Amino acid sequence: MYAKVHRIFVFAGAIALLTSLYPALVQAADLTREELLTKDQIEDLTPEARSNYLLMLRHMDMVLITEAMTDLEQAADADPRHIPLQFLCARSAVSMARTGRGMSLADNLEISKSNVDLANEYYALASKCTQRILETLNLPQELFDRARRLKTVIDRESSSVEVREERARYSTYQFLKEHVSEIYLDQEPAPAQTAEDLLQYISQQRAAAEEARNEANRPTSTPRRPGSTAARPR
Repeated sequence: MYAKVHRIFVFAGAIALLTSLYPALVQAADLTREELLTKDQIEDLTPEARSNYLLMLRHMDMVLITEAMTDLEQAADADPRHIPLQFLCARSAVSMARTGRGMSLADNLEISKSNVDLANEYYALASKCTQRILETLNLPQELFDRARRLKTVIDRESSSVEVREERARYSTYQFLKEHVSEIYLDQEPAPAQTAEDLLQYISQQRAAAEEARNEANRPTSTPRRPGSTAARPR
């Protein structure tokens, strides 16, 4: 029963975090759709870029998202003049910068202390790919305008990473406070000032509950009466 309730709270917390990010996700959504390359576009890649791109697809099939992003970045670096690939890498990097935090909490109920650094790395990658597009000679005006709009989104979001992170951490803290008050009603209030403090408190309570269950399930021996002796085998 406890495990079921705990999963419900974890899921609710993930939803709360994603909801806090929803306006940013909706804004400029048309600029960040990760559309894979067509067959013809793949054939136009340089051999090294094509190899990295196909490796990315294999990692995506295995749901190894971080590895897939590394492959995609290497493909983009290997063929900097391939405009569709640069758009794909830039948009994918923005999505990774936006959504990594919510996925981390939903999967592990943990808060990564490197969220800001990771987001900045992905935004830097997105900016690099977009800048390559903008510097391309004889670029059609439609593609130039798309790249410029995407660059505007990247610059705006990357300048507010720390503010957004603080808001998300505050939302996580409030969710965990509710979690503690609902699950541990008979316990002393946790003297916690941060989400990390609450996570540590929850971990301690879970460990104590597990130890209590193990203690209750240990077999007990029947005590002997004073002066009694064990029967001798005949």
